Amino acid sequence: MLRTSLVFVSTALLLAGCGRGLTQVEEAAEDARISTERMIDNAEARSNAKQAEIFAMAAKMRREETESREGPRYEARKDGAGDNWMIYDNRTGAPATIGNEVMMGLTRAQVSAKLSHMASDGDQVFRK
Repeated sequence: MLRTSLVFVSTALLLAGCGRGLTQVEEAAEDARISTERMIDNAEARSNAKQAEIFAMAAKMRREETESREGPRYEARKDGAGDNWMIYDNRTGAPATIGNEVMMGLTRAQVSAKLSHMASDGDQVFRK
């Protein structure tokens, strides 16, 4: 305790002897406080901007998802493997699966028959 008091008194005398008054120390402390507050404000502003960007992206994704749900669920598409066709599920973003069968590698006639059957079951079907 005595040691701390001596350090405090000697620091005060040193500052007074160097021509630095308490007002200069107070000004330095105030400058440090203001700088810290500015850094915090800037960090919060960056965080808020990032959050707004994330919310906008999430809203766009929800809108796109809603649009894909509002359209027909199934559609006929050319399979990437040559002359074959597939039935594409717009909700899952992948080839449709009925039971254990993936609807790929079909002929145009098979696709038409399956889409007709799906439409009669009440599924929304888009035909190309």
